[in-house]
Amino acid sequence: SVYVPPRGQQGITVKGVLAAIPSQRTVRNEREKHQPWTWEKGTKSTRRNAVAAHLYSIWNAPRWGRRGDKKEKQDPNCVAISQVAGVTLILDGGGYRHQPRVYMKHKATGKTKIVVLNGDNLSGITGVLTRLAPKKALRGAFEGTPLVLDFEGEGFFVGGVLIPWRNVRRLYTKKKAHKQDGDPKKK
Repeated sequence: SVYVPPRGQQGITVKGVLAAIPSQRTVRNEREKHQPWTWEKGTKSTRRNAVAAHLYSIWNAPRWGRRGDKKEKQDPNCVAISQVAGVTLILDGGGYRHQPRVYMKHKATGKTKIVVLNGDNLSGITGVLTRLAPKKALRGAFEGTPLVLDFEGEGFFVGGVLIPWRNVRRLYTKKKAHKQDGDPKKK
């Protein structure tokens, strides 16, 4: 509607456009048939679970099978992904058939640990840190003493003293990340 043909060319232009409309409609219909495939964004929990499934696997005894049957893979229940003190934390909240666990990756060294925790399901990073932190570390945090997560020492620094994690059921390394038991025995 904005284009105005030069004087004397208006009739020729309109006839050309009207003649081209049917051929352009067939081209448009053909293109619609062959639309390129695109990724669906998915929900936040779907994306978190996809990341978790790529990084670790949880295996459990079959639901309705007999003893001796092969273990089956559990779907992850990734509740949160965060970063604390240069350590990426991915929290699997646990479920009816597997314990809560935390996937940890140290950014500087690239080392990976998976900590399986005792207790019920978790719903956030704060819950994980308070379950991992010993009582002395929690008291120190509420008194104003700096509390630092130590990946290598598997504990917390409270006022310069290393205090080991508590409520740890099992610890897996990167090699065992895809061969975890859903409900491992305590070490």
